[in-house]
Amino acid sequence: MRNLYLACAAVALCACGSSSSAATSSSPSPSPSASEANIASVNACALVTQSEASSAAGKQLVNMTTLGAPTIPGACFYGAQGSSAGVFVYAQVYPDSATAHAVTAQEFQTALAAQLGKGATSGKEISGIGDKAFEFTGEGNAGNGVAIIVFKANVVFIIAVDPGGTTAVEKLATNAVGRLH
Repeated sequence: MRNLYLACAAVALCACGSSSSAATSSSPSPSPSASEANIASVNACALVTQSEASSAAGKQLVNMTTLGAPTIPGACFYGAQGSSAGVFVYAQVYPDSATAHAVTAQEFQTALAAQLGKGATSGKEISGIGDKAFEFTGEGNAGNGVAIIVFKANVVFIIAVDPGGTTAVEKLATNAVGRLH
């Protein structure tokens, strides 16, 4: 889990912090809607609840700050003491949807591949979640992990589950999109 968490955190900080559109996307990005309202702020721990995280990982998890983990702005770590299973959520709010949508899946893929090496796979686009979403798999400490990157309005968020399957992470992402406002 630590490797998957560190990789996702590095990806979040590297890719989400970038607003460069120099990387090209293999599929066209939808044009942000001018009438779409900007989201002012996001609490990562409100996007995925402790109960949902536990269900997705198949183990009772807690917010790691309750066990003394540091608070990281924009991030939420669910885990269990003495266990490698966990769920990581990271959300970043951009000034507008055009800036958020300038971040590309390839930036995430490159950062994941650099962090996970042979354990990272190419991202695949997932339809029906947010404005666009991409899913990646990789090897985590608890087993095979799954990460999804979701773009919605002016927000980009990542949810990583270790161990986890695509169905569980997609359900978490769908619920999280519903909580953005």
